[in-house]
Amino acid sequence: MVNFLFVPLVWLCFPVFFLGAVCACFFAPAGKIAASILEFLTDLLLFIPKNVAGNTDWVLPQPEGISVSIFLLCFFILLWDRKRAFLTLSAAAMLIGMSFCFAGKLIPPRPEILVITGGGEEKNCIIASIPEYEYAFLMDAADFETAMAASSYLRARGHKKINTLVSGSVKSRDVGALKYLFNTLKIPRLIMPERERYAGAAEELCRKVITEKGVVRTFGNEDDPFTSFRFCNRKLKQTYIECFQYKIYVDFEPGCVKLFRKNPGGKKELFASIPEKNTLEENVYRFRL
Repeated sequence: MVNFLFVPLVWLCFPVFFLGAVCACFFAPAGKIAASILEFLTDLLLFIPKNVAGNTDWVLPQPEGISVSIFLLCFFILLWDRKRAFLTLSAAAMLIGMSFCFAGKLIPPRPEILVITGGGEEKNCIIASIPEYEYAFLMDAADFETAMAASSYLRARGHKKINTLVSGSVKSRDVGALKYLFNTLKIPRLIMPERERYAGAAEELCRKVITEKGVVRTFGNEDDPFTSFRFCNRKLKQTYIECFQYKIYVDFEPGCVKLFRKNPGGKKELFASIPEKNTLEENVYRFRL
């Protein structure tokens, strides 16, 4: 809906700018009039998303490419063809295409887990998305690009909050980017190690969570029914995520990260082993759960 409001306003900016520039060559005040109209149009363009974002928490998952293509094809047929049969057919197909677009809200995407390695970071970023139960888990998104990529990914899958945000460190370089997540997603729970005396960035992040009516917990006192953690020598060795029938172990071993499922018999079953590479090249590994 917001996109359909945007399109005519954006196109209207072009003739206003062009006619204003041409008329200003012969009549100087015309440039000021066109500038005032353009300013009004741009203010209106900025007002629409700000008003929509401020009055709704609803997030629509990113639709499949084929449903968008069908919708656009039928939309153009509806615009250009005047035959009654084609109009009826394209209008019906448009409704079907729109239903596929909105089906993402009714039929959630399949649960999956992402592991992001490299990018100049020592730690791997872990993202778990289980839209069926509206559960999202994010761990060690240390730099700004990774944090924003994780936010976009979760929003596209229909999440409006990160249920559990985890940082394995309280150092400024590891938690500094996490505060930007609040611009797009809610964070009801933050879990991290005990804060050190000079961990200013971690303190700022904790205040941000508490201001947004969230809770802050440390490892060993996480108070989260879906996650648990195992530490050894002040290093995180294992994360366990259990969201209803989805039970995942993430083991951090020297040189690699191992992902396990817990099968119905209660045994751990390895389904991925990812080498830990501290390189500038970023690699994204995606696994369906």
